[in-house]
Amino acid sequence: MISTSRLGASRDFYASLFGFKVTHETEWHADLVRPGLPPQELTLVDPSHPAVRGVRPSPMRTVRMTLEADVEEGELRRSLTRLGWDERLAFRFSDPESNDLIVVDPNGVRIHVVASA
Repeated sequence: MISTSRLGASRDFYASLFGFKVTHETEWHADLVRPGLPPQELTLVDPSHPAVRGVRPSPMRTVRMTLEADVEEGELRRSLTRLGWDERLAFRFSDPESNDLIVVDPNGVRIHVVASA
């Protein structure tokens, strides 16, 4: 679960870049699933909504996740650019043979993106 004041931007980020589908959405939360084996689930919650006040009083900024992507680095960068993403927020790992990237979502969550095997 990611606590975020940027619910729409976060939903669009995970859907556009990583293939998450919205399974349930209200004005204050969105449940997302990424098909596969095993399926991956992600919940986005607006901490300012009265239904969740006191549970998570502020957006979370310490999450780190690893996601596998079926696209090559160039396509991922183009997709990020279309979303208005700042390329300075991603970098390659030190291994020059690696296509792994670190990207940052609209909430500051670091995502380690690895190429599909």
